Amino acid sequence: MAQIAIEINGRSYTVGCADGEEERLRGLAKYVDTKVRDLAAKMGGVGEARLFMLACLTLADELGEAYHDAEAARAASEAGSSAVRAADERNGALQERVNAIEAQLARREETLSRHLDRLAQRMAVMSDRLEAN
Repeated sequence: MAQIAIEINGRSYTVGCADGEEERLRGLAKYVDTKVRDLAAKMGGVGEARLFMLACLTLADELGEAYHDAEAARAASEAGSSAVRAADERNGALQERVNAIEAQLARREETLSRHLDRLAQRMAVMSDRLEAN
């Protein structure tokens, strides 16, 4: 376990963290320090315990909003996924209709082709008769 020194509101603290997490902890400490210093500038001469308590409440509020935003994003994502699934189902139904129409057109084309062949045969017979006369 690593030991690092952090500074919050001008006071140094030694804290432990998992090896490799030192920079992350320093970044968190810097963020907390910024919050505490901002509150100290706004609140004036309040005690350190009160200042830290207000910073904790501010950070808890930010965390709560982040959780709320994440939940809203998850719900929107799920709604989007549901819409995609519904669209996929509609697409599948439409594809089935297209396939059925294509099959029907193929049958009609085959029927028309047979009729045209018979008509061509009849015309050939008629043409032969006309030439013979």
